[in-house]
Amino acid sequence: MSDRPAEPPATILVVDDNLQNREVAEGHLVGAGYQAVQAESGEEALALLGGDAPRPDLILLDVLMPGLDGFETCRRIRALPGGGGLPILFLTALGDLGTHKAALDSGADDFLTKPINRTELLIRVRSLLRIKALSDEQARSLEVISRQRDALVEAQQQS
Repeated sequence: MSDRPAEPPATILVVDDNLQNREVAEGHLVGAGYQAVQAESGEEALALLGGDAPRPDLILLDVLMPGLDGFETCRRIRALPGGGGLPILFLTALGDLGTHKAALDSGADDFLTKPINRTELLIRVRSLLRIKALSDEQARSLEVISRQRDALVEAQQQS
């Protein structure tokens, strides 16, 4: 048995203008042990990300939405401080290669077509969260190494 505290469940922001689609995605996620937060537009998602609320660990993002579409929302998320490392999984009814290319060009990490297949969604979510955890761990390790190097340089200069 581990002495470490249990990790809190990952929080996933589900962005879709269709309530039923948000509810289905949230049901799959919560049923698998994740926390879900909903936003009905790109504008609402950006407001959540720019506010004081804790940042989600992953974003599920619809492509076709009124106002800001998913592509523009993704580009704006990527431009936010820390937005580059936030995994974004597009969900859309559009399955053509042009849409796939536009999703990747806008900064998406992965792409799923609707209707949502629960198993496929959860596999992609788990995979993207693992990649994010490894990336975060690598960044922390790099910071420790950098601080140690700086301390060594300082110690050498004092001797």
